[in-house]
Amino acid sequence: MDIDIILEPDVTPQQVAELAVEAEKQGIRALWSSNYHQNWDPFISLAPAMMATSKLILGPLAVSPWEMHPLKMANAILTLNEIASGRAMIAISGGGGALSACGWKIAPDAPVWPIKDNIKGNRYPERRVRGVREAIEILKLARSSEIFMPYEGGTFQTT
Repeated sequence: MDIDIILEPDVTPQQVAELAVEAEKQGIRALWSSNYHQNWDPFISLAPAMMATSKLILGPLAVSPWEMHPLKMANAILTLNEIASGRAMIAISGGGGALSACGWKIAPDAPVWPIKDNIKGNRYPERRVRGVREAIEILKLARSSEIFMPYEGGTFQTT
C-alpha cells in the first residue's frame, strides 16, 4: 500500500526537510506541501526536503492556475524536479482561494474576472475546469520540450 502525507501549511522549510527525512525512513511514498496564501511558499519550502532525501516524492498541493500562471507553475515544478532528480509532482486545482483573499470577485455572476476569456454569463464551473485543463496542457508541453512552444488556449496563452 502507498501512503502519502499532506503537511499543514504552517510547517517551516526546515521542518519540512526533517519530516521528509523521517517519512522516507518510514517508507512513505510522497509528501505534499499545502498551498495557502497566508503561509510558506510550497515550492520553495520543498527544496530543502528534496536535497535531504533520495526516494521520497514531493510536491505542492493544490496550486490553482488562477493564483499562479501555468507557465510559472511549470517553471517552479520543473526546477524542483531537477533538484529532486525526477521526484517532484504537483496537484493542480480549480480553486480560487488566493484570489478571494486578494479581493477578486470570482463568483459565477462576478462582473470582473482576473483572467480574460470568452466565457460569458453563469458558466463559472466551465471556466474553472477549462483553466485546470489548460494548465495541465501547458505543464505537459513544458515538460516534453527544451524549447517551449507558444500555447494559445481559451484562457491562458504563452509566447
